Amino acid sequence: MKKLLALSTLLIATTAQAASFYCSTQGGNGYVNTGDSMQKVQATCGNPTSTSQQQTSNVMQQQIQTWIYAPRILNNTNNNSIYGSQSNINNQGPSVSFQVINNQVTAISSSQQGQVKQWNCPGGTVGVGANANQLANACGQPTTVNNNSQQVSVQPHNIVYWSYQVNQYSKPIVMQFQDGYLVQVGQQ
Repeated sequence: MKKLLALSTLLIATTAQAASFYCSTQGGNGYVNTGDSMQKVQATCGNPTSTSQQQTSNVMQQQIQTWIYAPRILNNTNNNSIYGSQSNINNQGPSVSFQVINNQVTAISSSQQGQVKQWNCPGGTVGVGANANQLANACGQPTTVNNNSQQVSVQPHNIVYWSYQVNQYSKPIVMQFQDGYLVQVGQQ
């Protein structure tokens, strides 16, 4: 039982250290973990050798696709539903468009019904929130795909880099903070 307890304690300590970084500088030493605040890292490791800072953009380009499906087409001679050639056929039913942003259906509209939350296709029902693969499996390939992009506002992040020169023989250790918290540790 004692061996099992010692082994589990060693395993827990090893696992905890794998997510940690041991900081040993002239200003201090100890373990820091991703998620630690800048204040905790500074208290543990001391003042950094150098610092730099950047602000991420608060605008990003978002790709928007519109998948358009032509009206269901009926052949006049045998009333079979087909897609394609316009010879001897009449358009029946509404055209439907699906707005796809980041691989997800975000809006569906019909030429007859306007905005809808879901649409019945030959292979199944597709609703807002479905992914592009589900849309293609249910409705097939669209007649037309329009690609656009738009700028959207996103929350900007404050990125700070602290470098620690451990000794003259080692590469500096760089700590990256996002919005005041440690997110990455590596060598320069």
